[in-house]
Amino acid sequence: MRHCASQTAVSAILFLLSLVARPAAAVDKVLFDFENDADLVAWSQFLPDNPKIPGAKAPPVKIELSGENATSGKRCLKLTFSGGKFSVSATPWFSGDKFSVVATRSPLEDWTPYRSFRADVTAGRTCLAAFRVVSRDDKEHRGWVKLALLQQGRNAVVDVAPPLKGPTQFEIIMYAPHEGETLYVDNIRVSTEVPQTATPPHGEHVYLGDKRQFYPKLGKIPVLGLGIEVDGVEEFGERMMKHWVRPQDKTIEQVEAEFRALYDGLKKEHPRAVMAIFRDGQKGFDPAAPEKEYAGWASTGVDAHGPNANLLETLTSLAGSEKMQVSLRGRPVMLRVDLASVPQGSRILAARLLLVRAWPSEKEWPMRPSLFVAEFCNRPWKEKEVNTFQYAKDRFWKETHGSSWDGEDPDFLPIIAAYGPGQGTTNVWDFTEAVKWWTDGKHPNHGFTLNNAGRGLHNTMGFDAYSRWAKEISRRPAMVVIYEPK
Repeated sequence: MRHCASQTAVSAILFLLSLVARPAAAVDKVLFDFENDADLVAWSQFLPDNPKIPGAKAPPVKIELSGENATSGKRCLKLTFSGGKFSVSATPWFSGDKFSVVATRSPLEDWTPYRSFRADVTAGRTCLAAFRVVSRDDKEHRGWVKLALLQQGRNAVVDVAPPLKGPTQFEIIMYAPHEGETLYVDNIRVSTEVPQTATPPHGEHVYLGDKRQFYPKLGKIPVLGLGIEVDGVEEFGERMMKHWVRPQDKTIEQVEAEFRALYDGLKKEHPRAVMAIFRDGQKGFDPAAPEKEYAGWASTGVDAHGPNANLLETLTSLAGSEKMQVSLRGRPVMLRVDLASVPQGSRILAARLLLVRAWPSEKEWPMRPSLFVAEFCNRPWKEKEVNTFQYAKDRFWKETHGSSWDGEDPDFLPIIAAYGPGQGTTNVWDFTEAVKWWTDGKHPNHGFTLNNAGRGLHNTMGFDAYSRWAKEISRRPAMVVIYEPK
């Protein structure tokens, strides 16, 4: 009997220990289910009170309940838009202009116990929407934002919950809505369960090869021209900056003289070699038409980077500006050079990218070790339509600022296409392998982005370069290509 009692006691202790060790069941809370007419009264279109702030005249949004596309219960929220031509920013310095927003007071005053946010959204096309939670005393109206790249049909939106306390406003946002189109939203909820995945885009400031939450882990990344593979640009930067040598500041004339010397040297071994300088407004790039001025560059950029709360209102494309910022991967400069005049099958002997610094000057710029890397773009972007979210009108990056490198159809290819340190007045990078890639007849030329390879350096190592719109032709971007026709 004593043995039996002992066994019973041990079993009881093991049972109690198992209860302690067992994780607590997730607690779910529905915030909005849109089943009752009373649920609709609290919702209204968000418009700032100050008519001087963009958004005061935003196109109207029709807010109603609908039995279509409900995912929980019998009804859901139906939003019908009449376009989106005005910003909904609550601060006048934000520059976005393509949002429509509806808002209500949030039923939660303490979001911190919850780990995941979920909502069901049905869309009629691929589009971008967002959910935003803002503290009611937040004068800059930033808060927490979940961007969601929606596909046509039903979408389950998932992400980490807002880490906010106090009275908040809850908003549903659509980017650049079409006239008359609708979104159906239902079953907005939170849970204490930690999310294992998230709906793109994730919107963080990432680099090629980062191991961030929810971003797929990439394999080894090839570096063209070196015959090596790396884990990512940061590892590559650490490796290459060990060999950094302080560059000598050079004028445009000195650099171009070096190009001619390189050409003269190559011509000794390749008598039929041709040197073409691809620079907007400059003649002589095409041997078949020596008097023709080149006009084949495209250059643009985005004036904002993460976190998500800032991305909603800072979307101005930099196309048309005389300067472009070469710095952050999360605020990418976009460049493309038309190489169609290079005959198919030509042997590329050398290629150099030249960018002229616009600011800061060489004397003001701290000449510390740096490494810039170029990535091939995989999207047919349009110069005046590129922004944080899209590479062309209604054509969206898979991740904000094109930071998708995985899968069969990434925004940018997981390849380091070119590399080299930042320099002084003139900056030159070896693009020989990149030009070979674009002219081999196997790869489309969608251009590239150029950015600093080290996250710890980007605040000091970026610079403004002259774009293709620079008034002086000599300051515009140039690609010098030395090739031997087939």
